[in-house]
Amino acid sequence: MTKKMVFICGAARSGTTLLTNLLDGHPSAFMLPSETHILQEWNYHKTHDTLERYFLRDFFNSHDVLLFTCEETRIEWDSYLNKVYKTGAYVKWKLVDRKDFIRKYLEVFSEDGFSLKSVYQGLFKAVMPQEEYENDNKLLIDKRPFENEVSAELLAKEFPDAKFIHIIRDPRARYLSAKMRTVLPRLGFLWKQSGNVNGLDFATAHSQIAMTSMELARLNQDLLGDKYHVVCYEDLVKFPEQEMKKIASFLKIDFNDILLRQTSNKEEQEACSSVDGGEVSGVTDFSEARLKKYYRNTSYTERMILNMFTWKIGKYFNYDLEQIENLRIKDLLLPLKWEGPEDYLPNRNYMLKNLRGKSSFVREKHFHNILNQFSRGETITD
Repeated sequence: MTKKMVFICGAARSGTTLLTNLLDGHPSAFMLPSETHILQEWNYHKTHDTLERYFLRDFFNSHDVLLFTCEETRIEWDSYLNKVYKTGAYVKWKLVDRKDFIRKYLEVFSEDGFSLKSVYQGLFKAVMPQEEYENDNKLLIDKRPFENEVSAELLAKEFPDAKFIHIIRDPRARYLSAKMRTVLPRLGFLWKQSGNVNGLDFATAHSQIAMTSMELARLNQDLLGDKYHVVCYEDLVKFPEQEMKKIASFLKIDFNDILLRQTSNKEEQEACSSVDGGEVSGVTDFSEARLKKYYRNTSYTERMILNMFTWKIGKYFNYDLEQIENLRIKDLLLPLKWEGPEDYLPNRNYMLKNLRGKSSFVREKHFHNILNQFSRGETITD
């Protein structure tokens, strides 16, 4: 039997965690409490002809599963989330006995055969209370930023009745959030930025991710129609009741006030924010303040790159970004703020070769590049 699946989509730092926390408390929903790498692993092992070996054996020793079966892994993950986001105790779900997990998971394959659908349903069956899993009206909700929107057509084929909610956000605020997550205080007054991302400089990589996710929001809505709902982060935080009523109607669940409170595993949960750690468990609008921080924490070159990648799709979703048709040499010469000196020359070599020219060609090239990377099973980090 095919379960009622809901897939949360959107680039990381776009509000996917806020959205899942708001849905988590609803009695008609079961939220998979941690993100998985199922789709990336599916692509990788499909390429290497090792799908069944991985998902019927090696999967049980993956981080995805150990978060449910191994106390040490949970403690390490909780510590990491608290360090980065100041979340307090985030891992609230119950530990599952490893042998019970394996038995319940494999039961689905015995009944339905080997498929991507069986991987998802096996995972939910292994971690859910039995009576909830057997409730055919229960919505099973999975969040995986970027990967879910990239794979929406595949997921829709596996789950014909699945619904998708894609949250988008002003690319400038998303970029700031991504940057603040990787710019860590050191010695109280010095700062450092993490290295390059996905083989690219920080600005190009995150501009590429933002553009691709927003383009997929439009494409998937065109292809999947009323199965695909797009919500703007800014609307969600300014008008939470209005937007959550729309989402409740889309999912065909009753609206109640629990949809305005953030919970994790049905318990109250502070928000995960790289910019404003330890936010209250409701919904708070920080949008304007974050835009001011964006200008303080980015250089001219970063802003030009981000605008060049995102202005056109941003305009489609009513974001007011400066239109950049071509990047000039002088636009690319300033360092990114907190860019490592050792990265400056290789980064400029890439930028001058690949970011100059008509912006539509640059965007198209980078859109297809990142999708091809993912289709080969390469990890797309944020």
